Amino acid sequence: QGEVDPGPGAAAELADVRGAGAIGAIRLKLPPAAKAAIESLWLCMDWDEGRLDVEAPVGFFFGAGVRWQDIPSHAIGIRGDEGYCFLPMPFWERARIRLENRGAAAAGPIGFSVQWRTQPYPAERSAYLRTCFRSGPTARGRDWLFFDTHGQGQYLGVVQRLIGGHYCEGDIRFHIDGSRSPAFYGTGSEDYYHQACWPNADNHTPFHGCVGDVAEDAKEVTGKTFYDFPACYYRFHLEAPVRFSSSVRCEIEHGGVNDTDSTYASLAFAYVRDAPGLRETDRADFTAQGAKPLEGFFEGDDDDVAVVCRILETREPVTAVLAVDAANAGVRLRRTLDQARGPQRAAVLVDGEAAGVWYDPDRNPWKRLAESDFELRPALVRGKASIRVTFTPEEGAWTIGELRAFAHVDPLSGVSR
Repeated sequence: QGEVDPGPGAAAELADVRGAGAIGAIRLKLPPAAKAAIESLWLCMDWDEGRLDVEAPVGFFFGAGVRWQDIPSHAIGIRGDEGYCFLPMPFWERARIRLENRGAAAAGPIGFSVQWRTQPYPAERSAYLRTCFRSGPTARGRDWLFFDTHGQGQYLGVVQRLIGGHYCEGDIRFHIDGSRSPAFYGTGSEDYYHQACWPNADNHTPFHGCVGDVAEDAKEVTGKTFYDFPACYYRFHLEAPVRFSSSVRCEIEHGGVNDTDSTYASLAFAYVRDAPGLRETDRADFTAQGAKPLEGFFEGDDDDVAVVCRILETREPVTAVLAVDAANAGVRLRRTLDQARGPQRAAVLVDGEAAGVWYDPDRNPWKRLAESDFELRPALVRGKASIRVTFTPEEGAWTIGELRAFAHVDPLSGVSR
C-alpha cells in the first residue's frame, strides 16, 4: 500500500508479485482532482506475463460509469473516497498491476492498497480475471457487444453507461459455446439491470444497481430532459452464474430493434481459461431419412439473415451413430430444429440405455430455426469412441436437422476432468 501520483502520460506500479497466489482486494483512494478524471485514469493488470488481462477506466472498474459516488455493491463499489474490488484474481507465476494517467492533467496523490495471498488456487478449477471495455456510438441494426471470447470460464457481469434515444427496450442476447440460438434472451435493458420502468432512481443491491438519477439531473437544467443525461447501471451474475465451456458472446440491443442512435460505454468482467473444455467430435444429418430444406431465421443479432437448413419432421424413432472422445467427461448433443412445431419432446437412448427426455417448450413461427442442447451424463459415454443415439418422439412431431456431438474434456491434460 502507499501513494502514487502518475503525471499525464505516465504510469505507476501498484504491485508486482512473483510466484503463485491470488489478488484478493484492490482499493484506490481518490482526491478531488482524480474523481474528476475517472475516465483518464486506467487500471492495467496482467497475469503470468501474458496478455493485458485487465484494462479499465478507474470509474467503470469500481462501478462509477457517470460520476464518483457511493456504490455499496458486493464485488466492486465505492465508499466515500475509496473504490474497492474484491473479485479474486488468481495467478501462478506473476501478477503486475499499474495505474496509468492517460489524461492531460495531474490527478494528485492517489492512495492504494493491494492485498494478496501466496497460497495458489487449483489451476484445473480456476481462471484469469479479464475485462473488456468498449465505448462509442451504437450501430443501427446491430447489438452492442459486451464480451466475446473463446475458451472456458464464467461471465461475471458488466457496468454500462447509456445516453441518447429510447434505448431502454434493448434485450440482452448471450450466446454460449457457439450456439446460433441465444441461451439468454432478455426483455429490456432496464429489466436486465433489475430496474423496470425507465428512467430509474439511484439504487443499489449486492449484485445490481443504478448509479445516479437522470430524471433528477434533468430537473437541474432548463430545456433538458432525461434523454440528455447519461445513465449508468451494473449487473453481476454471482448469484446466477453464466458459465461457458468453449466460447461466450454477450450482447445487448439498443432500443426495441437496435433502432436508436445512442452512445454506449461498457466494462465487462469474466473469468477465462484460454483452453476450451468442450470439443466437437462429430456431426450427422438426416437427409437420407427425408430431411427437407427449410429457409428461416435464427433468433438473435442475425435474425434478419435468412439461413437454409435441412430439417426432418418425424413421429417415428430416428437413430444416429456419432464419434466421441473416449476420454470424455460427458457429451453434449446439439441439434438444429424447427421452432414452428413446438413444443417438442423425444425420449433419448444411448446404446439402448435411457438418457432422459429432450424437451423444447418454445414455439416461434416467425424465427423458426433454433439450436438446442442436450447433455449426456458421463456414465453413459465415458470410455466410448462412438455412441448410437436414438430419439423417439413423444406427443406429436419432432424435428431435427444437423446433429452435433461435443465432448467435455480437461483442457490441461486431455482426460476426464
